[in-house]
Amino acid sequence: MSARTVIEHALRSYYADSVDPQRVAAQVLANYDAERDEEKATAAAATATPDFFQPGHTYAARAGWPGGRERFRFLCESVTTDPETGKPRAIGQHGRRGTADGEWIWTPNPRTYDDWRSGAWTDITSEVTA
Repeated sequence: MSARTVIEHALRSYYADSVDPQRVAAQVLANYDAERDEEKATAAAATATPDFFQPGHTYAARAGWPGGRERFRFLCESVTTDPETGKPRAIGQHGRRGTADGEWIWTPNPRTYDDWRSGAWTDITSEVTA
């Protein structure tokens, strides 16, 4: 006997004096199932590896990646679809070190699906926002 079956029986017993205990139990269980499915989906999304740049995230391309020195950064501001290829295109700011004191110089620059597939970009959002 599953836990869900036990819960359903308990609900029917508890709401036995109700107008329609069967309907009440079904409604409570449907709400429970919806919340459980939402929690599972949220947990899966949190652990899933994204398949493209994500808006609001900052990425680094490293020389001799993945452990090398940062060469470039990309701050993804939005994602759209390339009208010619139908593939995703990230719109954002391309950063490069441009001064002797290590300041970043930022210029508008899109990134393509091929940029993402290269594997050169690492999400560093948690490092730069900490």
